[in-house]
Amino acid sequence: MPPRRQSQASQTKGKQPAQETQDDSDEETQGGRSGPLTDADIESRAGMLVRLALFQEYKRIPIRRTEVAKQILPDNTRAFPLVFARAQTILRDTFGCELYEIRARGKGESTEDPSQTQAMTQTQKKGKGKGRQPNRGLDAIDEEEEEEDEEEEDATITQKVKRETGTKVYILQNILPGKIIEAMAEPAPLPHGIEVEGDDDDSGALLQWDKGDGGIIGHVGLLGIRTLILSLVLCHNRIINDDHLHALLRRLNLHRETVLPYASKDTTDPHLTLDKYLELLAKYQYLEKIKNPGPMGQAEGGTVEWKWGSREAEFSSKAAAKFMEEIMLGKEGESDSEEEDEDQPRRRGRGAPRERASRPQKRQKLRDDIIKAAGGVPLSGRD
Repeated sequence: MPPRRQSQASQTKGKQPAQETQDDSDEETQGGRSGPLTDADIESRAGMLVRLALFQEYKRIPIRRTEVAKQILPDNTRAFPLVFARAQTILRDTFGCELYEIRARGKGESTEDPSQTQAMTQTQKKGKGKGRQPNRGLDAIDEEEEEEDEEEEDATITQKVKRETGTKVYILQNILPGKIIEAMAEPAPLPHGIEVEGDDDDSGALLQWDKGDGGIIGHVGLLGIRTLILSLVLCHNRIINDDHLHALLRRLNLHRETVLPYASKDTTDPHLTLDKYLELLAKYQYLEKIKNPGPMGQAEGGTVEWKWGSREAEFSSKAAAKFMEEIMLGKEGESDSEEEDEDQPRRRGRGAPRERASRPQKRQKLRDDIIKAAGGVPLSGRD
């Protein structure tokens, strides 16, 4: 008896996984509905992507791959890797920055207690066997355990695929070395007696922070407040209660309704209050605002917490630690001879001199304390 011929629907169903795999692999190759791009087309589209990245970054709006495909590559979406690579080269060589893929919301570095996580895992494992019916025999129990193992393995594979896929959302990240930025920000005023036309407040620095950003949060004073807030969040296990944060800021005379007397010279927006500034930091993804419901899931009685946002690539935890270190101990490499001279008379008056920790030892101790305050997770990013 000849074998039955499969129906067309079943054949199509069997080919779908292979076809989806082929489409995914083709996504990373050149070509599209309009055919492959020429070198001139790639150069032109890369320039368009660079302009889009600069404009969006000025407004603090991340760039999505879907938006790039819609505006720049509507008929050649498969050529995205080539255009993206060329745009990265232009950004690095010309502007000293690059497109960086940010993490998803709520996916920051974990600071959970390992023992607590282990206890939860054991509880979940125990809970899996509660629904088993008694007296079903060892074979039935073994089958259930095998099914559970397969489900766990499938979930792990799915998580790995999601992690490898990424968010496909990008921001511009500076790649210039810190020493070059410091040198560019050094004032270089003209000698006395030389008259110039234009802005008399020009410091002569190549990089002027007060003119670098014309946005509503672009003033250098607001940049300092943002750095302070992120440092406080970092040192409170990377997440801080809203009331606790404001209690700390009140010590600096920064209240919720305090009008921050800082605004960029190029903006026409009114001055911000502290609460409004925090909301903007959350909007632009420097901070992440977490609203916890109250009792019985009601909105009343809920709490608000703040944690680092997905723009941590712009200001990393290492940069925050360096900021605190320079405030407390000065810049690395500075001489501490004056401090030694001040301590000498007091040492002699006490009788037996005590060993004094050197500046490098103090720095290392401070760095270790910051890591502990940040939940024990190693600091990451650029400093």
